[in-house]
Amino acid sequence: MARALTESQVLERSILTEFRDELWGPFNKAIRRYSLIEPGDRVLTVVRAEAEALLMAKELQEYARHSGVGFTALFAAADEAGTEAALRFGLALTELSGECQKSAPPVWAKALSCNKLADVLCMEDVTETVLGQMLYRGVLEACPPMEDSGTPGVRLIRPLYRTERARLEQWAQTRGLPCLLRSKPSERERARVLIERLKQADPHIEVSLFGSVHDVETGTLPGYTSSWGGTSIS
Repeated sequence: MARALTESQVLERSILTEFRDELWGPFNKAIRRYSLIEPGDRVLTVVRAEAEALLMAKELQEYARHSGVGFTALFAAADEAGTEAALRFGLALTELSGECQKSAPPVWAKALSCNKLADVLCMEDVTETVLGQMLYRGVLEACPPMEDSGTPGVRLIRPLYRTERARLEQWAQTRGLPCLLRSKPSERERARVLIERLKQADPHIEVSLFGSVHDVETGTLPGYTSSWGGTSIS
């Protein structure tokens, strides 16, 4: 008789097989393309009960097990619901001191000697930011896949950068997991409405918008600044 799978194993199988192209593939592509994880890294993920955080945590757990990169994935619970979710889905939590828990997650990472903190942000967050900043702020700006956290020695990485929210929500529905209730700035919300309208005429609009931040011809711009060490033109 076949041994029954645990909830953790069922969740892992759904990511690695059922939603391999929609979730596991984009995750791996983001890690490799943006060099988000390197040998020797210590990466902290804050575990919450919502699907976005659980997906990211399980993907990082699997990547640590099978990628051969040689990094350490650590997990800390945001709250009691996060602790219950971690126990339910096989995520070993690292204990934080009471004083540390009162601080922001980058401080948690620093206290645990982690040099990177995983941030929940998906493809639609990028496209909404690009369009919203352009239309309402007059700035051509996106959310980078990796940036400083504000805490010295800790960088934010975004492993779900290439993951589509619709695919994530579809997976969450099959697993009976709640998604984050999003509180967006009004510019982001209006940008989302506009993108959805444009997609009615061309369903590839959002992919093109996302791709545009990867293929910028700076020689055609009258001015730009770069926090990545690029050249500034005045």
